[in-house]
Amino acid sequence: MHFPYQRFLDANGGKLGGWTDQEHGTFLRLRQRRNAKKLIKCSYNSEEQILKADTITVPQTNAQSDLSNSGGHTNEDGNETICPKVSTAAKKLKESEVNDTNVSFYHEVSTVTGTKSPEEVKQHELWWEKLQALEMCKRKAIQEWREKRLSTKCPSITEIGPSSAKSSLRTTLPTVDQLEAQKAALDRWREEKKKVAMEAAQAEEKAALEIQQARSARLERRQVRLNPYTIYKFPQTNIYLNEIKKRLAQYHSTKQAEQAQLAHESATREDEERAHRRAQLSQSVDRIRQRVSSEPLLFN
Repeated sequence: MHFPYQRFLDANGGKLGGWTDQEHGTFLRLRQRRNAKKLIKCSYNSEEQILKADTITVPQTNAQSDLSNSGGHTNEDGNETICPKVSTAAKKLKESEVNDTNVSFYHEVSTVTGTKSPEEVKQHELWWEKLQALEMCKRKAIQEWREKRLSTKCPSITEIGPSSAKSSLRTTLPTVDQLEAQKAALDRWREEKKKVAMEAAQAEEKAALEIQQARSARLERRQVRLNPYTIYKFPQTNIYLNEIKKRLAQYHSTKQAEQAQLAHESATREDEERAHRRAQLSQSVDRIRQRVSSEPLLFN
């Protein structure tokens, strides 16, 4: 881990500098466009300056002394070249143009995002440039560390000698038997993997078939409960039809048995009631006869 790089990230809001993905993406897109424009403009200005330096000269006049005082100089052909003060002014003009470009860039990013001010955009660009520099240092340090590790782990042939290098190479290379054993082990592993995959696929297919059969049977039973006449629309109708006939026969036989038992119980109950009434009537007749026989005759 490159500690300055990580400390910089921790102290400045991570890899986005505290901005959101959309804000940082807008910043990078507009910054890339600005850099492309600056590159095109810089190349155009360079070509223009070369053309001016090759073609534009000032003929020497009586005011040569004034130009000499102002910092100009004469070439071997006697023509006055461009004054150094002119190049300084051009440099200042270029710097002002760059500043104007940066300011317009800050305002553009601020306008597009709508959440950041131009000053925040400027600080974010400074942060981004610092992050890129630290990232470059980090990559360089990692590359140096890898090269150093390789140099210490694998010394060169000149250091260890050709004979020892050949012996070490001979010991590290696998033999033919080892390669064949590895190939056989790999083939066995592939066969086992293929077998396990086939078994899993068969088990899954069997489970899916059982689920489908159970679902179909449940649907058929439901349809039979709702309407027995719809069983002809489903497979295995003969089985369900026989089952329904069997259940209907059982129901009729049970009903008949219940009706016969009820009729028998009713007849028995009627016979008992008839006998009970006869017994009561007989007792009443006997009491009347006893009363009549015990009373004296009125006309004696």
